[in-house]
Amino acid sequence: MNTKITSLPILPILALIILSIAGSVNAQECGIDRWRIKTIRDPIAKQINWKAVKSSIADQIGLERGFDKGWKTLARQQDESQLYKITCTLVELGKEDDNDYHLVIKDPKTGKTMIAEIPDPDCKELSNTKLAPKYRQAREVLKKVYGEPGAIVKVKPMKITIWGIGFWEKMNHGTGHSTNGREIHPVVGIE
Repeated sequence: MNTKITSLPILPILALIILSIAGSVNAQECGIDRWRIKTIRDPIAKQINWKAVKSSIADQIGLERGFDKGWKTLARQQDESQLYKITCTLVELGKEDDNDYHLVIKDPKTGKTMIAEIPDPDCKELSNTKLAPKYRQAREVLKKVYGEPGAIVKVKPMKITIWGIGFWEKMNHGTGHSTNGREIHPVVGIE
């Protein structure tokens, strides 16, 4: 049996593959995992109550995670439509691969921790939003004390008050994550 193999021009095919990968990378947004909800750009975001409710890390960790599967495609939940004001202690700080500031915050009464994040205001899809200046200002507060963050590390503890939206994240979102996957994302103010 004699089979003739026709050789295809390798370089043009390789170029097409590289271009399609590059195009899909450029089309992606800055973040992943419910990114539009995390950055207040989903259709339900207009229902957010921007009048801050005082809360605590213990309160947030005490909320019931009302779902188990399908987390990545979950629409904004009712308890993700509230601005919270939380007084806590910042114990770790760093910058993630998507340039979000990753804060590990601790409840001063219980010692429990959770994560809060400040999106990158220079991310292309966020830079022209009304919250970009708030993200920038919140990040500046931390940069004045700690400098530009790098890898997530323990920092000199600092008592802070944050304002941010409650968010359900994956169950293990790195060091300091809460036991129920609750986070504050995005943080829109720090003092």
